[in-house]
Amino acid sequence: MRPLNIVHLMHDEKFIDGFIHLMGDIPNCRNIYFLFSSQNELRYVKSPAVILVRRPEDIIKKLAEFESIDGILIHFFDEWKARALILLKKKYPYSKVIWFAWGGDFYGKLNYSVYQEESVKLLKNKRFMSNYLRLYFKKVSLNFWKNRWKEVSLIDYCSTIVPNEYNLISSLKGFRAKQLHLTYFDSHSYSIVQKYLNNINLKNSVLIGNSANITNNHLDIFRQIYSQKHKIEGKIIVPLSYAGVSWYKDAVIDRGNLLFGEHFYPLTSFLSIDDYYRLISSCGVAIFNHDRQQALGNSNVILYLGLRLYLSENSPVYRYYKDIGLHVFSLQSDFEKFGFERLKIEQIEENRDIVGKFIWNQARASFQITEMLDLIKSAK
Repeated sequence: MRPLNIVHLMHDEKFIDGFIHLMGDIPNCRNIYFLFSSQNELRYVKSPAVILVRRPEDIIKKLAEFESIDGILIHFFDEWKARALILLKKKYPYSKVIWFAWGGDFYGKLNYSVYQEESVKLLKNKRFMSNYLRLYFKKVSLNFWKNRWKEVSLIDYCSTIVPNEYNLISSLKGFRAKQLHLTYFDSHSYSIVQKYLNNINLKNSVLIGNSANITNNHLDIFRQIYSQKHKIEGKIIVPLSYAGVSWYKDAVIDRGNLLFGEHFYPLTSFLSIDDYYRLISSCGVAIFNHDRQQALGNSNVILYLGLRLYLSENSPVYRYYKDIGLHVFSLQSDFEKFGFERLKIEQIEENRDIVGKFIWNQARASFQITEMLDLIKSAK
């Protein structure tokens, strides 16, 4: 029996190498990995198995020797992958299509509010609005496919980052995909985090947000912290070196300096993952004020290190974490009560056990991949 031929349309992210490693352990499966890039060098993906292409048409040329493709796995659905999917389905009409939906590739198509009060005020401010509109329309012109999205009807199975997002994504026009449960196992992060597990008694700083994306709603959480007058002993660390635009970073830095003075520590330079986790391990509390699913990789690290994690009740991540029994806390309901109080040792240990069972579990991730391939195989 010939091996399954699986085409992967990849995205340059930190956990992709770990996924490629997992796929390599699956028998009777031939994987072809494509990643769109106009550069010869990627930021995160290091695997030599990845084939860089500049155009969707290049994929078809690279697959000239393959008479059949059994599965097409899309890791983050964007314009390039949508165009490639049309070409692949035209040549291989019986291939099954699986979409690993990350969040940034579908929330913009939903009637879903991601900006809180202070963020909305900032966007409406005339001083910023011209910059925002210019960037917005540039993005629309580059991503015109979002206005049509007919390719979503070609997808057979969909796995969202947290399972309860499937109910959101299923409202997309033309969406017919069945739910699939898949997990990226980030072995690199797991191995690095082990070095910083003994810092429990040293943590007195606070981490706020994961990037300079306005969906972090930084100004809203700044207002909440300042108005409730919780005593801050260490730094307020705010990562701003990833994503976002300069005017928003400036607004966050200006407000942070105004409210917190010497305690405010904006992180504007890119750190290695090792240095970043070391910095996180100096914190006792982390606050992620996203109303959508975002920063799950950071959240898993935070919980495993032993920080108290506050999330917005509106986030699917908050609901998912509560469902699997993790000790996470609501910004709306719990912050006034606990403030910057650290987790109890038994809560830290329980969180580590649960993350190890449901999220950082290589055997579980491998089993889910095997189940997915069995679905593809049964359709042959």
